Amino acid sequence: MRIRCTNCGIYFFRDSQDEVYTLCDKCLKELIKEGSAPVVPVSASAILSFTGDINQGDTITINGRTYEFDIDGSIRPGNIPIDVTGKAVAATGTLTATLPVVLGDTVKIGTDIYVIAGDSSNSKNINISGGTKTKATGVLTLTGNIVPGVHAESVLTSDGTIPSSGDTVTIGDKTYTFVSSLSDPAIPFEVVIGTSAATALDNLKAAINLSAGAGSVYGTGTTKNTSVVATDNTDTTQKVVARVPGTAGNSIAVSETSNHLSWGGSTLGGGVNAETVSINGRAYSFVTVLSEINGADAIADQVLFGSDSSVALDNLKLAVNAEGTAGSSYSTGTIKNADVLATTNESNAQTFEALVSGSAGNAITTTTTIVNGSFGGAYLSGGSDATAEEFIAAIVTTINAIIENIVTAEDKTSGVMKVTAVVAGAARNSIATISNVGGATFGAATLTGGKDAGSTDACAETKATINADTVSVVSAETIDASSIKIVAKTPGDIGNIIKVSTDGDNIAFDKASLSGGVNGTPGWTNQILSDGSKLYISSELSTSTDSNWKEVDINEVEE
Repeated sequence: MRIRCTNCGIYFFRDSQDEVYTLCDKCLKELIKEGSAPVVPVSASAILSFTGDINQGDTITINGRTYEFDIDGSIRPGNIPIDVTGKAVAATGTLTATLPVVLGDTVKIGTDIYVIAGDSSNSKNINISGGTKTKATGVLTLTGNIVPGVHAESVLTSDGTIPSSGDTVTIGDKTYTFVSSLSDPAIPFEVVIGTSAATALDNLKAAINLSAGAGSVYGTGTTKNTSVVATDNTDTTQKVVARVPGTAGNSIAVSETSNHLSWGGSTLGGGVNAETVSINGRAYSFVTVLSEINGADAIADQVLFGSDSSVALDNLKLAVNAEGTAGSSYSTGTIKNADVLATTNESNAQTFEALVSGSAGNAITTTTTIVNGSFGGAYLSGGSDATAEEFIAAIVTTINAIIENIVTAEDKTSGVMKVTAVVAGAARNSIATISNVGGATFGAATLTGGKDAGSTDACAETKATINADTVSVVSAETIDASSIKIVAKTPGDIGNIIKVSTDGDNIAFDKASLSGGVNGTPGWTNQILSDGSKLYISSELSTSTDSNWKEVDINEVEE
């Protein structure tokens, strides 16, 4: 190809395949001796490093455009999500139940309280209505003898001579007056003396007990003595016994105004308070003699002590269950206990079992005044409403039925439940786990094991997100597994004004703005520059941001 040198004007030849330039070899050689190489534009950049796990809501801001790490599916309006939802690890917890459970106990997860119940009337009820129930029990154990109640008593003794008319006998608040014949009109509490001292005592007994003879052997209008009953009677003695056993009978006053009658003291004596067993407020009292045997009105729930404490426990069992014969081993009027059944019986122990299965039986009170005996506790115990396995199955169902719950639950069988935070990440490690269920415990006080997205995942997702953002003024390049280079898409020093920042504990830029951006050397098409040893031609228009300079190899030319 014939070309005219644009410098010296001579014509020279070039092979058509060589780079096209318009200087002859001599002029090119002179040009190469002076000048400098064109500058290639450089894009500004910064290094973004990841030093640990990423938290939900951590952000990266580049040129006013904010990218937000999305772990739980929610970001702030206007931000671009960096999706790491599949990269975080969900926190978990384990509830282990080893004993049957009872109504009313609770489990707390976060702020939600789940209550063991017999129905599903509340969304957080743990419905165990179909559970296997057990009955509450309690044991009365003796370490010595029972002290039975004794009726106070006294004996009126005659010297064998009939009392005189007008002589009196006073028992409690009743005064009886001996007379030869009854008054007309009748006077209550008159007692006919009769033909002998023995007859006088017989008539006095009839008046005290209000038995046959009103109007004939004692005065009409006489009322029953409410303090005592007249029992054993001989020709010269009359015993009176307090209607109710106990030391209160020792205060019943007795006296007489007869020269032929006398009491052993001014009050009844020998009364002893009965030791008792109470079940849900119903007291059974042990006595040496049933009050009704003495002729007094029957007192319900009296238990005959018998020959020893072992027999007393046998009779207590009969009384509680209303078995055997009322009025013999226990008092007439004693009905079957509505709360418990007396079951296993030993010489020194009696077991009681709630009639109704379930935890309701745990509210049945048990007390005793037996000095040498005790119950294991103030209530029956051990009543339950479901097995541990049934409880776990029920709570799993309850938790998973709640829409938008903070956890899901899984029955791991054998009384173990695993709960998993719905939203992955370390923040859910703060979800509290508390069990007030007897025999059921969480492995820790909070969920554990939740982890945010790791640095490697976060780094890769950040790069992908930035490069997919068509509006972004930068691109991202991998440096290593935990750092990327943020590069201005437009070369030149204009990229040095791009500000960058982060908001997160484990992410950071190495500077506040991109830097290192350099403008390129402008040149028109076919413009030639040299640096003293090389030749550069702008094959097309070159700008500060778009370089088309090409280096040309120059063969040594002869001068």
